[in-house]
Amino acid sequence: MECALCVAGSLGSQWTQDLLTGKRTLVQAAERFNMSVDQVWQHVMEHSPVESQLDVSSKLQKCLRIAEDWLNELIMTHPPDPRTVKQVAALLAEIRRLLALLAELEGSITRPEIQINQYNQLLTVVIEELCPTCQKKLLSYLEEHK
Repeated sequence: MECALCVAGSLGSQWTQDLLTGKRTLVQAAERFNMSVDQVWQHVMEHSPVESQLDVSSKLQKCLRIAEDWLNELIMTHPPDPRTVKQVAALLAEIRRLLALLAELEGSITRPEIQINQYNQLLTVVIEELCPTCQKKLLSYLEEHK
C-alpha cells in the first residue's frame, strides 16, 4: 500500500514540512490524507528526507508536537482506566521535559547545575576575599540556612 503523503507530491511535501516544523499536527494530516495517525507517524519517521536538515530546536519542537498529538489522541479515544491514566502521566512528564529542554536551548532558563557551579564560584571568590573571622561567620550562616 502506498503512502498517501508520499503520493500527494508537492502537497504531501509541504504537509510533511509543516509536520516537521510543528505548523500542523499528526491528527490534521491523518484527516486530510485519509490516513491513521500511526500511518502519518510512520511517514514522518521513515519517508521524510527533510528531517536531517532540521536544527535541534526544530527537532525538539517536532517531538513536543508529536507528544501533544499522542496525548490528545489518547485522551479522546481511550476510557479513563488505570492504564490510560498511567500513559497520560508519562506523556505529560515527557512534554514537561521537552518544554524544559526547549527553554534551556532558547536561554529563557538555565540548568540547575550551571546555577550551582556559578554559585560555588561566587562563594569561593567571596570567601577568599574575607578575613578568617568573617569567613567563619559566612560559612556558619550558609550552613544554618541551607
